[in-house]
Amino acid sequence: MQNTAERLLAWWRKSTRNQKIYAGLLAFSLLATGAFLLMTGGESASPNGTTAASPDAGLSDPFFYAGRFIKLVAVLGIFIGGALLLRRWKLHSLGSANGRRLNVVESVRLSPKQALHLVRIGDRELLIGATDQGIALISSVDAQSASPAAPQPVEALEFSSVLQSFALRADQPAPRN
Repeated sequence: MQNTAERLLAWWRKSTRNQKIYAGLLAFSLLATGAFLLMTGGESASPNGTTAASPDAGLSDPFFYAGRFIKLVAVLGIFIGGALLLRRWKLHSLGSANGRRLNVVESVRLSPKQALHLVRIGDRELLIGATDQGIALISSVDAQSASPAAPQPVEALEFSSVLQSFALRADQPAPRN
C-alpha cells in the first residue's frame, strides 16, 4: 500500500496542472457516483427472502417520485456548479493573460518546419522567422504599414454578360491540332 502511495505522490509532483485538474475531476466524479449509488436503493425484498429489482418497486411509496426529483435536482446542481466553477477558472486564467506585453499578431506557415510571425511588443511590431533550427529577426515593421490595406472595389459583372461570353465561346469551333 505504501508503494502505491509513494508512486501516486511521485506522479503528483511531476504531473502538469491540467493532469492534476483531470485527476481531481475524475476522483470527484467517482465519489459522487458512489454516493448516488448508495442513496438509490432500487432493490426490494421478494417474499422468498432474496433481493431482486422489480419494475414497480417503490411505486406505492408516496415519496418515490419526490425522492427521484430531489436526486435529479442534486445531479443537475452538481453539473451546473461544476460548469460554473470551470468557467470561472478559465476566465481567471484568461484575465491574467491580457496584461501581457508580448502578443503574436499573425503567423504564416511557409512549410511544416518554417513560419513567419508578426509579433507586437508594446508599440513595436517585429517580423520573425522561425525554423526547427532557430529563430531570426527579419525586420522591424512599422505599425501603420502592417495594418491591412482597404480592399479595392471589384468591378461588378452582370450575369447576362458572363452568360453571353460563354455562349459565344460555345458557338466557335474548337481549334484542331
